[in-house]
This record gives sequence, structure tokens and C-alpha cells, in this order.
Amino acid sequence: NTLLQQFVSAANAARELEAQSREKLREDPAALEGFVLAAESHVIRGELLDALYLLGGVLKKDPAQAGAWTLMGLVQARMDAAPAFVAEWGGSGTADAEAWVGVATRCAQSGLWPAALAYVEQSMPPGGDSLAPRMKIVDIALSLKQQRAAMALIQGASEAFPERHEPWLKLADIAIAAKDLNMARQTLMTAEQRGAPGEEIRKRREAAGISGGPPARERTFIR
Repeated sequence: NTLLQQFVSAANAARELEAQSREKLREDPAALEGFVLAAESHVIRGELLDALYLLGGVLKKDPAQAGAWTLMGLVQARMDAAPAFVAEWGGSGTADAEAWVGVATRCAQSGLWPAALAYVEQSMPPGGDSLAPRMKIVDIALSLKQQRAAMALIQGASEAFPERHEPWLKLADIAIAAKDLNMARQTLMTAEQRGAPGEEIRKRREAAGISGGPPARERTFIR
């Protein structure tokens, strides 16, 4: 029933976007927003090439059309072509840090995490901290309440940067929010071993009401 409801909801949304598109284009046949609405309806139906064609036309006329730019990023991510989007449209007038995070969030909502990471990387200053994009993606996952994805992303970050303390502090934050004191205690100990600032450790221990002693029992947090 849930799958059927999702299908019906998507079909209704596509029809509504189509109707809005027709109305916009009836009022003004050159209205770019009307073409973006039509492209969105194609995306919902999985008609990615149709969407790509419409969005390409919009962006050639107005490279700064934010809605078309974001949707193009999502479409190309679904086509496993995020690098092509970065190469072709990364220099667009709308491609600032906020826009890159926005398109990354759209991809994250669809579970397109590699593309989301590729787009977040574009939001960072050149030559910056290589861990920062991974931690930003974790924050996006948590903001979307996708905790399982967030945990997997933290695992990837901790494996790619085993000497860094930031993934372990993030795990501690998740544990404290969940009132899992054993997990909080152990992850803070690990973060401390990896050089986390004392103030960051102290304020989290105070928030959780725990000491710096060993956990009550051993647990594995990242699988």
C-alpha cells in the first residue's frame, strides 16, 4: 500500500506541475519558469532525457536561472554524470557556495550521496580541508533525518581520515542526542585520543553528564 501511495502521490505531483507549466506558458510562451516546471514533471516520471533537453534550453538562455540549474544538477546526478554537470555548469552565475549545497541537498534527498559529495566539494574554498566536505554531507544527512546514511558517511570519513577527531565528535553528538551514554563516553575517548580540543570534549561530557572514565561495556559503533 505504501508503494502504491507513493506512486499515486508522484503521479499527482507530476500532473500538477504539468498544469502549472501549461498555465505559465499560456500566459507567456517564452516564460523560462514554465519550462522548468515541465522539466520537474519529467523528472518525477523518470523521463530524464526529456528533462535534460528542456533544462539545457533554459540554461543556454539564462545560465543564472537558479531553479533550472539545481534541477539540472539533480538530473545529471541521476544519470551518473555529476562531473559533467560540474564541468559544464559549474561556472554559471548562480553557482555560489549556497547553490552547491542546495543541489547537494536535492541529491541527498534522492539518496545520491556520491553526487551530493561531489557538489559539496564545489562549495568549499580551493585548497581547503579535505575532510570538510565529508562532514558537511553528514550534517545534510542529519538535517534530512537520515541517520543511517549519516552513520555510514561518518564511517567513510573516519576510514578516509583515521587520524582526525571530527568524525568521532560527530558520533558523540549523535550519541548524546540519543542519550546513549556508553556510546558518547567511548566516542569522546576516541576523539580525545585523536587530538580533539579539550574544550570540545569537556562541553560534550558536561552536556551528557558523563566523566572521562572507560565505558561500562564495549560496543562497536561503526559497522
